[in-house]
Amino acid sequence: MKDIYEKLEFYKIKDKLKQYVHCELALYYVQNLKMLSKDALEYALKELNEASMYASNYKGIVIYQIKNIMNDLSLLLKEGNANIEFFYTVSLMLENVYQIKKDYIKEERFAILNSHIDNLKNLESLKNRIDSIISNDLSIYDHASNQLYSLRNQIKKEEASQSKILSSLMNKYRAYLNDERMALRSQGLALPIKTSFKNKVDGVVIDMSSTGNTSFIMPIEILLSNNKISLLKEQEQQEIIRILKDLANYCTQFVDDIRRNLITLASLDFLFAKVAYGFEIKGVIAQKKDSIELVEARHPLIDMDKIVANSFIFENKKIMLITGPNAGGKTVALKTVALLVVMNQCALMVPSKEANLPYFSNIFLDIGDDQSLSENLSTFTSHINALKNAVSNVDEQSLVIIDELGHGTSPLEGEALAVGVLKFLHEKNSFAMVSSHYDGLKNFALENDYILPCSMIFDEDNLCPTYKIRLGSISKSYGIEVSLREGLKQEIIDYAKEYLSKIKNSQQEKTINVLNNKLLEVDNLKAILEEEKKSLEENLKKQEQELNKIKQEKAKLEDSFQEEKEKMLLDAKKDVENLLAQFKQKKDVKLHEVIALKKKLDDSINSEQEEIDENSEIFKINDRVIYKPNSLKGYVKEISKDKVIINLDTGLIIKVKSNTLTHVKENNNVKKVPNKPLFISKHDLNMSVSLECNVIGLHVQEALEVISKYLDDALKVKYKQVRIIHGNGTGKLRFAIHEYLKKQKFVSSFYLGTTYEGGTGSTVVNIK
Repeated sequence: MKDIYEKLEFYKIKDKLKQYVHCELALYYVQNLKMLSKDALEYALKELNEASMYASNYKGIVIYQIKNIMNDLSLLLKEGNANIEFFYTVSLMLENVYQIKKDYIKEERFAILNSHIDNLKNLESLKNRIDSIISNDLSIYDHASNQLYSLRNQIKKEEASQSKILSSLMNKYRAYLNDERMALRSQGLALPIKTSFKNKVDGVVIDMSSTGNTSFIMPIEILLSNNKISLLKEQEQQEIIRILKDLANYCTQFVDDIRRNLITLASLDFLFAKVAYGFEIKGVIAQKKDSIELVEARHPLIDMDKIVANSFIFENKKIMLITGPNAGGKTVALKTVALLVVMNQCALMVPSKEANLPYFSNIFLDIGDDQSLSENLSTFTSHINALKNAVSNVDEQSLVIIDELGHGTSPLEGEALAVGVLKFLHEKNSFAMVSSHYDGLKNFALENDYILPCSMIFDEDNLCPTYKIRLGSISKSYGIEVSLREGLKQEIIDYAKEYLSKIKNSQQEKTINVLNNKLLEVDNLKAILEEEKKSLEENLKKQEQELNKIKQEKAKLEDSFQEEKEKMLLDAKKDVENLLAQFKQKKDVKLHEVIALKKKLDDSINSEQEEIDENSEIFKINDRVIYKPNSLKGYVKEISKDKVIINLDTGLIIKVKSNTLTHVKENNNVKKVPNKPLFISKHDLNMSVSLECNVIGLHVQEALEVISKYLDDALKVKYKQVRIIHGNGTGKLRFAIHEYLKKQKFVSSFYLGTTYEGGTGSTVVNIK
């Protein structure tokens, strides 16, 4: 029998989540995602809420594609050995840790996230040790040890000497050659000697041509040289094994920290994958409540453009009965609520406008046909087995969802069984959602106020379902009407209607019709109120727009007035200074009066300037400031003691003393720009050199040539900072670019881009 995850196709939710994770261990977490205990769920939802807020404000945390090395760590402790790929993964992981701790924005409201970041350890000494031995192309550096350096030099010299030997031998045996070119065979280089002269050459025949006219002979000199090279390479390999063994021994002291880092990175990756998926389905985090309240809920596995959103609000009741025609959406409604409950208890966002849900310790689901031919179980027997399982364990913290309660047997017995189940669930005070076509069950729901009757609305004019649920109503099954639409003979339809008219209780039918008509009136009234609400909201929006427009005009007028005022003051000051210069040459002028006037003007101007902000000595990240010596504006990026790093509006980054800055009072309606360097386009600067160079997709040598020319152009236009976009990939291109930049005298410094500068897929270069 399928479990609840299979019935709800929860594996498809996992497949969606997998698209957002990066490291292998996080994939394992997704694959094993299940409903949590009550306490674990409370913590996980708090964590999800923090991550959601962080992602909304700062676009999440970048996690690299890191392999799962948990087994390798165990082998390292057990055997003291590890391969190159393991050490490269550790280095990549530590680089990711460094970048996260550097870019992460710590705030008090992110208490759980802060603890995750605090758990990450940089382990700089280990990373430096690994990076000094293993290159980005997973090879061992020559300088990893003196012995390795010596062996590789000997190999290079021996390989170089072979070319001289071969040239000499080609001349020596020229008369016997069938071709004046050296031949490369599988065993190595050989001389193509005419077979009739093969005994003239001192060497070993390693191959022959298809005609037999040419013998490929490896001269004894080359054979000896190859043997020497093979021996050196064997010694080289032994030295590499020794180097890795030493590195493994050094690494063992950090195993616990590496394991903790790996788990923390995977947890963050998994967490932000849940957030990304939640944003994709336009989900919310459900709040804990004693009743089920899902407003405009949607099934997450149905196309958002096709699914009809429905609200499931139990109010003060715990049992909901859904009626309506076949293919009208009853089963989808049940599955939607069940899946959203499961998603919530797996600490996922749920696709709903609002969501309030209790915690359910037991969830029982009977949807679909679990008939088993191998076990000789009928549909009804399977249904009863599911009911038996539910009622044996149900309590007030249980949710029971049953599609077509009582189906599979005669209608009368099915109705009686369904009534018995609903009464039992009510006595157990458990939550339940059931669907049914039985008229007797509909009447039972109307007679008992602990049941919330609901119906799937049917378009009687067009004889088609709307898939929309109406709370507090009962619906017909419309079986006869649909049969007529599908072309069943009219005579059969007439016989059916005649039969129904005889057995139906006219008073009950009349009561149901009256109730449904009243509900229709309520729906019409709701529609009118919604239209009025929409009209009021539109008017309010227009008023807010007008108010904002007035505020903007006011701000413009104030700015214009301020500029004019400053111009007038400066012009007046200039006039007074000119007068002062003239009056100094005259004896009858009262100089102190002119000086007093000038001082008054100076004080006026200074007081205007001081209005920028009276608390200019205190700064915070993202504060809007002005650099006083050059009147340059920007945002505070970093603060270190009395030094402040500023992102200027021009795109440059400067480091200045705090006493050279003042705050800028700006219109509250102006949205602050994130802490992000602005790259000015060549169009804005009226020049042909961009502030960034993209070399993604190029080979290393091609990329370096492009970068060399680009940096020359940047020097000519006197740029102080540029950005090189190289992508992440294997890291080989990034490493080559960094090695190149280290050798350039005009480069003062460079660093991997922050989250707002392109992330680790880019490098920011500061030019002297």
